[in-house]
Amino acid sequence: MALLARIVALVLLVTGLSACDGQPDADAARAALEDRLAIALKPPVTEIAGFRRMGSGDLPTDTQGRDRRIVYFNATLRLTQDVDFASWNGLSAPAFAALLGATEQGLLGIRHGGNRAGDELRVHGSATFAEEDGAWVAVPWIAPAVGVASPDDNSAQPSEARRLLDDVEAVLARGEAPKPVRGAIVAEELAKALAAMRLRLDRLDRQLVIAGGQEGGEYAGIAALIATAVTRRGLDAVAIPTGGSLDNVALLLDGEADLALVQSDVAADAQGELRALGSLFPEPVQVVVRPDSPIAAIGELAGRRVELGLPGSGTRGNAESVLAASGVAIADLAEIREAGLAAGLQALAADEVDAVIATLAAPAHSLQRAAAAGAVRLLPIEAVARARLTGPGSHLVPVTLAANTYPGQDEPVDTVATTALLVATATLPDSAVEPLMDEVFGGIDFIGAGSVAGSRIARVTAQTGLTVPLHAAAERFLLREPAIGAP
Repeated sequence: MALLARIVALVLLVTGLSACDGQPDADAARAALEDRLAIALKPPVTEIAGFRRMGSGDLPTDTQGRDRRIVYFNATLRLTQDVDFASWNGLSAPAFAALLGATEQGLLGIRHGGNRAGDELRVHGSATFAEEDGAWVAVPWIAPAVGVASPDDNSAQPSEARRLLDDVEAVLARGEAPKPVRGAIVAEELAKALAAMRLRLDRLDRQLVIAGGQEGGEYAGIAALIATAVTRRGLDAVAIPTGGSLDNVALLLDGEADLALVQSDVAADAQGELRALGSLFPEPVQVVVRPDSPIAAIGELAGRRVELGLPGSGTRGNAESVLAASGVAIADLAEIREAGLAAGLQALAADEVDAVIATLAAPAHSLQRAAAAGAVRLLPIEAVARARLTGPGSHLVPVTLAANTYPGQDEPVDTVATTALLVATATLPDSAVEPLMDEVFGGIDFIGAGSVAGSRIARVTAQTGLTVPLHAAAERFLLREPAIGAP
């Protein structure tokens, strides 16, 4: 009898879930997809060749207290025109995926060098609905970012390392200074020591050291993908985390790294024989305000409270340049904040600042979520200011954030961008450059790996925004006609 009761309960649960799963139905999900495709690229260049509803689930209520449901689907889209999703001024693959309720890995079929009419894209997407007056209405929603997995290797430290760690704990325990102060000092010194250890060990075991950026960031992710790809080709490589562009230049010039990702302005200011293997992707300056803000242009930020980015960061320097080109001096601002994008968006939502400026690859996930919630609006850089910023000798290039780069962004937004360069020194052997160029500009599936910035890497833009000379072998590679079928 107990077993029978459990079976009956399970049947009731399954049938209950199925009944609940009927709304929104397949027709509503398909209609939502059709609406998104109609606005994604203009004129519309896709048609639905296949569609299947896969299930649904509840989401937390939105800020207006409405019930929400998410419907999952698989779809096949057929292109009716040629589209290059790597174009710096077009809709990117990550933005297109987000519009379809998919992750970067959930949009399959994007090709290096551009897609052609007749190509089919497979989408593992979703449509989100809110209940209004008893009906389900499609609304934008961005899924939270996926967390970073734990390290694969959790083996124990050798005994000597264990002894040293015990000594560190003893240092923390002794003395009269406050424990948080002591801990901060020890943490800072340990970070330096760890970075030095990684470099020395990699020099013992590896042939090619690639300096990326802060762990979890775009630079670090791309460096790791490059290292994995060239290692498969027999050129041992390792990607190391760093503090960013300034650290990377120092590592290159000191001979501690062979290759690095470096922001174009930092590369231009560096002393030494830096050589570029190519320009990878743009990092646009993005200026956001609240949707209900009366501010319509950057020149109207005078007398306002503005988040400028962390001191010494690329964002901070670019923010000052953009403001100056728009006729606004730092002294003209009512208040400046220097806390970075995440804190800036929180302050914007709390009406503690009037604008936030950030330089990073688009679409930025935090800005996607804010836009989907109706919390931000992008300001364009006006034509005169943009011309000043991108004139001769500038490290900035003009770019346009295509419509629908962010949810609710109906029109293109003109801005400027710095570029991320892949750099080395002139001493990097030609034999290493060839496989590197092959992989970076055609071999690595950056989109499938979920790299927002990597989706913009393309051979056609490899010389855009360069601020240092090309490595001789890289120049020969880029001048050579690609093989038939290659990007």
